[in-house]
Amino acid sequence: MKKALVASLPDPSGNPRPNRAIKLLYNMGFEVHTLSPRLKYKMKEVTLTFEINPSEISNSFKIFRRLLLLINSLAGIFKLGISFFHKTYSLIWKIKDQEERLKNEYYNLIIVEDLTLLPFFVKNYTNKSKIILDAREYYPKEMEGSFYFRHIVAPEKRHLCKLLLKKIDGFYTVSNGLAELFEREFSIRPEVIRSTPYYNKVKYKPIKDFPVKLVHHGVANRDRLLENMIFVLAGLEGRYTLDFYLTGDENYIRELKVLGHKSKNVNFHDPVPFSEINEMLCSYDIGFYFLVPAGFNTKFNLPNKFFEFIQAGLGVVIGPSPEMSLIAQEFGVGIISDDFTVQSMIKTLKSKSLKDLNLIKNNSIEVALQLSWETESKKLESIIKNLMV
Repeated sequence: MKKALVASLPDPSGNPRPNRAIKLLYNMGFEVHTLSPRLKYKMKEVTLTFEINPSEISNSFKIFRRLLLLINSLAGIFKLGISFFHKTYSLIWKIKDQEERLKNEYYNLIIVEDLTLLPFFVKNYTNKSKIILDAREYYPKEMEGSFYFRHIVAPEKRHLCKLLLKKIDGFYTVSNGLAELFEREFSIRPEVIRSTPYYNKVKYKPIKDFPVKLVHHGVANRDRLLENMIFVLAGLEGRYTLDFYLTGDENYIRELKVLGHKSKNVNFHDPVPFSEINEMLCSYDIGFYFLVPAGFNTKFNLPNKFFEFIQAGLGVVIGPSPEMSLIAQEFGVGIISDDFTVQSMIKTLKSKSLKDLNLIKNNSIEVALQLSWETESKKLESIIKNLMV
């Protein structure tokens, strides 16, 4: 039996992209191991986990990790080689603790879910295993709103891309915008494999009256300016409600709750497990994701939640984000504001009738299979089959 390893910094049992890759590999007949944090939710597809990046670490190790990350950034500026980054990132993510055990394993295929994990595999597995990178971000512009990132961290990310991308066997990313920039900057074009969930057959549930129930779920990052969605609701005169299911920055979530509690039509709920997202979404009318672009990655964002809204038969309300807008228009599954101002979104939603909203809901159900992992996964399956010849 062929063996595959999926290397992921977040827990793949609760993270959609590595989770789907693991299940695809399993269904293709691979024995699947992970190099990842301990799995919170049991996965029958995973035979063995080599634990890295633990959620609980000592304060002294946190300081040590920050120091190493700074040293890595300087090493990127001075363009040091793979061996250096292999050693430092193995310490940072605690891969070093698993190296001896990993030496006893042979893998036909390795899927790596983060650029900073690649030095370890390029150093140790080149010419032994086929290595694929799932680039979920354009790394040199990951947090470009930060002065520190732009001037200290980004040169390292750019250097790592130049150093590593030419040494791996496969490479894919989440959207065309990211793929085009990778090609322009590094002369390697990745395949585009979108973050689509599994197909869910749901019944059409028309909205019969106002208020319309909007929903938003996901990670609360400050650069996503989620407060703008609360400001939009304040201007809709009770015609809509909005429920949040958020993980991430607890301080930011508390600030959002203070803002939201001033309004009777904004509510906050505990996040639900990955496996229960579709069931939760199906109890709402429309998915809402008003993402003001804070940089390149957010401009060309094409997230899981966009497709999860469609799989739940909701349709989406979005700003004019290029990648999301393209799909929303092509398949008739979205309502798009003219620009990224709160006033524009208020105007857009006020102008829509229940008939308009029900149309995008019905269209979402009609195209759900086309925009599902069952369809999208064929691209990754093809990459893997070609590498295994």
